[in-house]
Amino acid sequence: MGFIAKKLELSPDTNIVNEPLIKQTWLQDSASAKELLRLAEKEFMNAMSEARLQCDSISESARSKAQEGVWEQANELLAKWEEDHSRLCNAIEPMASDLVMQSLKKIFGHLSEPDKVGALVHQLASEVREKKPGVLRVHPSRESIVIEELKNKSIGYWKVETNQSVNEDELILNDENGQYSVSISLSMQRLSRLCS
Repeated sequence: MGFIAKKLELSPDTNIVNEPLIKQTWLQDSASAKELLRLAEKEFMNAMSEARLQCDSISESARSKAQEGVWEQANELLAKWEEDHSRLCNAIEPMASDLVMQSLKKIFGHLSEPDKVGALVHQLASEVREKKPGVLRVHPSRESIVIEELKNKSIGYWKVETNQSVNEDELILNDENGQYSVSISLSMQRLSRLCS
């Protein structure tokens, strides 16, 4: 296969365009269009940047308000819980005090007389810390039990005297420092005050 060659021949009388193929105004318009596109792109980028900043600001504001709302709600719930807790404690306290007192009365009611007197001697000995001679007044019905308890606790420095005016559940000690008194009823009153 062979190549076909054609020759373009222009005759001297052929009119060649005297004007440039691309006109100067077109080039200027193209440059202006490029500049307009560049300016439009710059404005677009500025607008996008401003929009991002506004979006971030709105988002942060919304997040902050949401957090404030959460904390407000948490504080309200905590205040309600504290109020409910206080109300519940106030309602339970009298019942608990009554229950403790009833339990103590039952316990004291089930104790033997020597155990009751032993508890009183122990309480009196713990209140009077100095081991000094004194006179321990007791009800006549308690004399032998008190003497036995004093021996058990190695308290030989108190002299026991009976006295009809002393209650059966009471011990009164007089020594050089003053007078000390213990009794089951007095202890119950103290416990009652502590519980109420």
